[in-house]
Parts: sequence; structure tokens; C-alpha cells
Amino acid sequence: FEADMPSYDYPVDIQSSGVPFILITASEYATVNMVVEGYKSPEKAKYRLVIPQSIQSSDNLSYDTASLLNAQALTDLTSIFSSLMNVLIKEVVPDSVKNNISGGLGKATNPKEELLFKSPDLRTHTFTFNMFVKNKQEGDAIVKIIKSLREKSYPELVAADTAAGEFFVGGGNIFNYPHQFSVEMHPNNNNAFPYIPAAFLTSISTNYAGSGRVSLTPDNHFQAIELTLTFQDIRISTASGKFGINGP
Repeated sequence: FEADMPSYDYPVDIQSSGVPFILITASEYATVNMVVEGYKSPEKAKYRLVIPQSIQSSDNLSYDTASLLNAQALTDLTSIFSSLMNVLIKEVVPDSVKNNISGGLGKATNPKEELLFKSPDLRTHTFTFNMFVKNKQEGDAIVKIIKSLREKSYPELVAADTAAGEFFVGGGNIFNYPHQFSVEMHPNNNNAFPYIPAAFLTSISTNYAGSGRVSLTPDNHFQAIELTLTFQDIRISTASGKFGINGP
């Protein structure tokens, strides 16, 4: 690790304790072109948090249904009539009447639907950490972790360089993208923990009554905090390759 890169641990002795932990690394955002060219984003902060009470990762894929042979099915249904009625049903009669005819005959068109693949969805990953303050050092560490994660998840506001830029953003300012995050489990030991190489931190939920009610330590730290972090992949995953679901 870079000597001057901030590093945050909870509990503070997590690296020497030997307990499993989640390693979250914040890096500068890298465009897809930069990633394809092999660019490695500079790391800006690391967070080691004891295994959370809840880990949820959602893999979803989008599909559409399509009736590939609907026209043929309609022809089959109307073939029991004369050719004139066939033309009328197919070209003139509204759908409501066609449905009435179908009901009267006790027959329905077979839509012959097929499920067509559309695309993978961007995965989401949610981690809920229970953090309890046992001393001032840990209380200070928890404060720094929450403040740093908030800072890294928000964009920077910078002045636009051109008049055109000022016009389009409506105030002479533009956003730099927030930091991106990678998430790993240590040790992993091939235990099916999701491969999360680049994600945005889309939600930080902080419950200051993690023990059921708000209580403070003598140092004025919240005694128990429930911290929920939700990440969403920046790019869709594929079965294998550079953006493979289980790693390149």
C-alpha cells in the first residue's frame, strides 16, 4: 500500500486479529476505454471492516417475451370460416370482437411465445455492518470510516472551462465523477463471494440506534451504529473475459 494513502480499520486491530474482513478500496474513476487499455486507477483509500451481519448480492438478467408466430396462429383460428370471414377477422374486426369469437368457439390462439435474452442488469451488492464502540480509539475510527466513505461516494464540483460548458450545466460548474470502489473478502478461499472490481457506492444508510435506541459513550460517540452500504456495478458483467462475472 502507498505510505500516504489513508487506511481505516474496524476493529482497529483487525489486521492482526486474524478475523475475516471486507476490504473496500476507493480509487479514481476510470472510463471503460481506460480499463480496456489496461489503465489501473490510483487507489485513494482502503477500508477493512469486520464481516458484516448481512451480505446480499443480486444477479439479474433481462429477458423479453415475443410471439414469433402470432400471425400464423391467427390464421389457424380463422381458417374454420369462409375466406371472406377470414379476411374480415384478420383485417377489419377489432381485437375485442376477435376475442369474443375465440370465446364462442372455445378456442384460443397459441401465441407461441419465446423468451428472448436482452442483457445482463447491473448488479447490486448490499452490506450491513454492526459497529460497537468499546473505547475512544474505536469510536474515532468509526467516525473517520463513515465520513471518508461519504466523501468518496460524492462527486467533486469544479468550474467549467468554457462558455459552452457553463451554458449546458446552468451555473458554471460541472461534476467530476465520484470515486469507484472494489470490494473483496479476506480471506476468500474461493467461497463464492461476488467479484466486485468496479462499483459506485450508491447508498450509505447510517442507523445511529444500532442497539435499539440511541446511546452515547462518555466521549460522546454513538455507542452502536448500523452501517448499510449499497454498491452498484459500473459496467455489466459477462460469463468470462475482462468483465467476467468471476474475474478475468
